[in-house]
Amino acid sequence: MPAARFCFPHHGNRTLDLFLYDEVVNAGDLRARLSSGEDVGCAILGASTLAGTSHILLAANKALARDRDGTRKVKGLHVDLIFALAGSKNIGEALRRFGIPDDDAGPSEDGDPHTDNQSCRICVAVFDAGGQTPAMVRELVRGREACDPLRLMEVGSWSDRDALRKLFRVSSLEEGISPTGLFDAIINRMGTSEA
Repeated sequence: MPAARFCFPHHGNRTLDLFLYDEVVNAGDLRARLSSGEDVGCAILGASTLAGTSHILLAANKALARDRDGTRKVKGLHVDLIFALAGSKNIGEALRRFGIPDDDAGPSEDGDPHTDNQSCRICVAVFDAGGQTPAMVRELVRGREACDPLRLMEVGSWSDRDALRKLFRVSSLEEGISPTGLFDAIINRMGTSEA
């Protein structure tokens, strides 16, 4: 069962299911599969670069709009979601920054010693999920699933605020305008970008 399901009525009632995982031990393998171009049927997002649920939903709305209009920037809808999160025009950079980042890659399942991390946190996003989707995601990701919808609110608390400031070029002055200044700045940049 996903942590949450969101419906997009302006896009023909298409849905987005979000699954949250922490203590993921096969992130390095997932990254390798995605880097090779394998379609795993979902978007795997590094939690440290997500400002919150609205960040994901805005990106999903942009990806669905491009899909509907036939103006997708990349091959698949799930990859377009990751691209839309960045609010930039560089697809490779968006995938590197908002997919499973290098420093979240954790050890591979075969115990690759080249990585010091023991686990990471990720969010798995699936458009128009069917009945078999939860089982597919559980088979794909080896970690502790956060099924409680209230945990979805933690996504923003999992973020690396310094990295987000740098990624979106948010100044301390801009961030200080309101209590949600960093989040507001990110959403504004995404909403106004042409990417």
